[in-house]
Amino acid sequence: MKKSVSIICSVLLLTFAIAVPIYATANQSIQIDGVYSDWRHIPHTDISWYSPDPNQVHQGALYLEEDILYGHFEMNDAYSSPMVISYIELTINNSTSIGLTIQKSTADENIDWGTDMYKLPVGTTDRLGVFYNEYPKYYMGEAALTIYDADHLIGDEVEFAIDLNVVSKITDIPVEAMRVLKVYNPNIGRDAITIAGTSSGAVVGVAIMVVIAINGIITYKRGKSKCIR
Repeated sequence: MKKSVSIICSVLLLTFAIAVPIYATANQSIQIDGVYSDWRHIPHTDISWYSPDPNQVHQGALYLEEDILYGHFEMNDAYSSPMVISYIELTINNSTSIGLTIQKSTADENIDWGTDMYKLPVGTTDRLGVFYNEYPKYYMGEAALTIYDADHLIGDEVEFAIDLNVVSKITDIPVEAMRVLKVYNPNIGRDAITIAGTSSGAVVGVAIMVVIAINGIITYKRGKSKCIR
């Protein structure tokens, strides 16, 4: 009996160790304010065009909190060119893609066409917005872009938020059915950033592991019983 309990505990501990990364940042909300320290604890993905030059490798990350998908891109310091954010692609469940654009936002959440996004000043430009790249130009969330150096000798950074309820309105995919989300910026590399769309995957994983644990105990007991005979 003690050995059975030990097996259960070991499997459950392993299960939660696997599941925890999905929830690890659940209490550490991202603020779209041009202060990027809240991204430092979140794993990033290398983004490049598969160039052997390490100076061409940039960084990107996604973070999901309830129905809001947060994104972060950071350019390599040695790249020495501005980050282009005029087109970003969001793919849901590896099948449905929509185009997004980050632009200056007006107070009523429309695109401010009077702002040239290619001539932003050094420093952080907030009050940017993520918009649907087709019509109507749905507002999806706020964004902030930081230019540290006029010659981009320090890589630009951007962070943004996407309301998945708006994505659902465009695609007719319920938020709870968005299992895999990918964000791709073709202007900085071929690699997309991927994140699990909902936390239900972890719950299913726990259930499966529990079933495996129970099955293992049954198998163990049967094997032990045969040995006694």
